[in-house]
Amino acid sequence: MAIPPLMFNKGDVIGGRYELHSLLGRGGFGEVYLAYDRSIQRACALKTIRTEFLADVASKQTFKKEALLWVNLDEHPFIVRALFVDEFSGRLFVEMDHISPDAWGRVSLADHLMQPNDSINIDRVLTWAIEFCSGMDHANRHGLQCHRDIKPSNILITQDGTLKISDFGLGMGAEALATARTSSFPASREPHSFEFSFLQHDGKGICGTPGYMAPEVILGKGSNIRSDIYSFGLVLWQMAASSPVPPFHSPRAKDADSYIRDVFQLQMRGHVPQGGGPIQEVIEQCLMPEPSQRPVNFASLQAEFERQYRNRTGRTFQIVVSDEKTPSFWNNKGASLSALGQQKEAIECFVKALEIDPRAAGAWSNKGIALRRFGDLEGAVVCFSNALAIDPAQPIFWDNKGLALHGLGRPREALECFSRALKINPGQAGAWQGKGLALAALGDLAKSIPCFSKAVEIDPRDALSWYNLGVALAALGRHEEEVACYSKVVEIDPLHAIAWNNKGATLFKLGQHAEAIPCFSRALEINPLVPGGWNNMGLAIRHLVVGQLMTPATLGRAKESLRCFSKAVEVNPDDALAWLNKAIMEGEFLDDRKSAVLSFQKYVQLARGMASESDRIVKIKKVIAEWSALA
Repeated sequence: MAIPPLMFNKGDVIGGRYELHSLLGRGGFGEVYLAYDRSIQRACALKTIRTEFLADVASKQTFKKEALLWVNLDEHPFIVRALFVDEFSGRLFVEMDHISPDAWGRVSLADHLMQPNDSINIDRVLTWAIEFCSGMDHANRHGLQCHRDIKPSNILITQDGTLKISDFGLGMGAEALATARTSSFPASREPHSFEFSFLQHDGKGICGTPGYMAPEVILGKGSNIRSDIYSFGLVLWQMAASSPVPPFHSPRAKDADSYIRDVFQLQMRGHVPQGGGPIQEVIEQCLMPEPSQRPVNFASLQAEFERQYRNRTGRTFQIVVSDEKTPSFWNNKGASLSALGQQKEAIECFVKALEIDPRAAGAWSNKGIALRRFGDLEGAVVCFSNALAIDPAQPIFWDNKGLALHGLGRPREALECFSRALKINPGQAGAWQGKGLALAALGDLAKSIPCFSKAVEIDPRDALSWYNLGVALAALGRHEEEVACYSKVVEIDPLHAIAWNNKGATLFKLGQHAEAIPCFSRALEINPLVPGGWNNMGLAIRHLVVGQLMTPATLGRAKESLRCFSKAVEVNPDDALAWLNKAIMEGEFLDDRKSAVLSFQKYVQLARGMASESDRIVKIKKVIAEWSALA
């Protein structure tokens, strides 16, 4: 199976904030990049959904749900932190701590295990086992039911030797999608194993990393905390035995099914190879084929490892977990929750940040963003004004205030804010876009187009700027250019339903009726309630029937067109033109004049107050009278 191309390249800048350096890794559901966060001037790891899942509504929703789960884990010394979540052009990004490689280039436990002459002593094994169990227990107590993909490459080791668990929750999305997708095994950095994959095994959809899945997962029974404990038992054996591969392994298997089948048979025998040393017994308990016979949770495992550590060293293992939350913590968590659509919870976080530090300008601005998204534009303006009173040199604060004022229908004040932002930073794409919106609202479309063009020049991946440019071009009748803009929008954000619908409507205007239909279809697939979508689809299909002989094929299309108009009035019963189109299909194309009269009457009722429809209402009333008399 060919590996899909990367969405991003070295040097790309995401949202004007993250400058990408290189790809760190690629799993079954996401891609992780090494990036430089310009806002805090530090390196980070940036995770986003893989490109091939970007057009899938369920995949995006699942990634969003799991990012929320990771954010709510808060901070723990043995968990890779999700520092920040933001959305750019319909795509979520999770900013995480970047774990730098040590002097030997090692970042993960897999790296440590791949060095043949570097055995891990038992004290180190116990230390890492305690740290892992502490992190997992914290995660379980904060809402994570199970990790689903515990393996050496998802366990990172810092330069000072501290263990950090990574990739929380992102296996959940893969599990949800596994029944609908299959995948061959991509190349792995771990010898004789495979990376996380979507699999079809014995007719069942499963997901996980072969060699690290519990027997019940292979059987398609799903994952839980005890399947996580099984996976950890495999990793624990590898640490104790200093082995690059798990204990149940089939080096001769050449395909997915045979590898999984061989491993499953070895697992079900219940015979764990020796190599665990003093913790062999605990490893065997974790690797019991029957889930109910394994340890009940990670807290109980942690207690056992701490007991063994104390017996060996004479010391109590100390874990320092700080409960202190700084304004920065609350601000980042609030901004992440806001990007994930949790506005009430986000506002609560900003309130806590501002209680600690009332002069935290960033928290005031982010609270304003959450209020704007929540619909409280007046409150948002107050927050942005507070942020600017503290730090008037931040262009993003002016930009945000301008957007709130624009939403309140105050374009002149908004234009002043955007101009102030651009005076401070002429390279801020968002401010150019905002200036374009304000100018368009003031009726100066000719001047708005260069602003939108400047925005997409600065940030070619900004779907919203391309969309607004398309809308402005449409108002000036420049439809060919308009289509090109909407094409760019859906290339960047394949789930932008309105852009798909607008593209279809513009193609329809240009007489390209057949080309418009797939656009309407995609828009309605993404959002069945997209305004005008069903009516547009019905019109496009009807134009394929006009002037054609009523063959079985054209009759089928006519009925399909009618179904679209029927759906349009179901979605919006007050859509007068949809009722009119429905009546035309019923009466003129399908000869159902009784139904057509009822639809015409509904149209007349709704259109009576519309001056633009007065002449047509007169004609339609005559048709109603004629058809009613015939009936």
